[in-house]
Amino acid sequence: MGLGGGRPHRPGRTVRCPEDVTIRAHDPVWSGAVSTLPRAATGSSVSFFLRELATFGFVGGIGTLISFLGANLLRTSFDAGPVLATLLSNVISTSVSYLANRHLTFRHRDSAGSGREVAVFFGLNGVGMAIQVCCTAFTHYTLGLEGALAYNLALLAGLGLGAGFRYWSYKKWVFTPPVPERAEPRTASDPGLLVVSGQSG
Repeated sequence: MGLGGGRPHRPGRTVRCPEDVTIRAHDPVWSGAVSTLPRAATGSSVSFFLRELATFGFVGGIGTLISFLGANLLRTSFDAGPVLATLLSNVISTSVSYLANRHLTFRHRDSAGSGREVAVFFGLNGVGMAIQVCCTAFTHYTLGLEGALAYNLALLAGLGLGAGFRYWSYKKWVFTPPVPERAEPRTASDPGLLVVSGQSG
C-alpha cells in the first residue's frame, strides 16, 4: 500500500505523506528501499578486508626480514649465541611491527588505551618470541645441530609458528574493532518506528 493512500508506490514517483506519518522499518515499501544496502556493504567489507590483509602481510614481511637478517648479522658479525641473536633481532622486529601495524594496518581501529595496547602487544609478541626461541634452542642444544643450514631452518620454523600466533592474537586482543554506539530510538515507545514529516496531498 502506498504511503499517502491506497495507491501503490512506484519508483521515481514522489509520494506526498500526511504530517507525522509513521513507517515501520519492516514495512514492504521501506524494506525494499534498503534491501540493496547489505549487498553494497558486503562488497565494501570484502575489499577492505583484502586491503587490510595485504598491508598486514607487507608489515609481517618487513618484520620477518628484520628478524632473519638481524639474527644472522648478530651471529656472524658480533659472535652472539643463537638464543641471544634471536631475542635481540625479535625485539627490534617487534618494535617496528607495532609501529607499522598501529599506524598502517589497523589505523582504523580503536584501542582501550595506548599504554594497555603496547603492553598487550609486547606481551603477546613475547609468547611469539618464546615459540621462535624454543625452535632454535631445541635445534641447537637438544639435537646438537650447529650448522648454518640447521639454524636457519629452525629460525624459519619459529618465525612461521610465531607469525601465526601473532596474527590470531592481534585480531583477538590488541587491534579490536571499535564498539558501535547504541542508537537512540526515534520514539520512546517503539525504537523500530521512523517518523516522516510532510505535507498533505
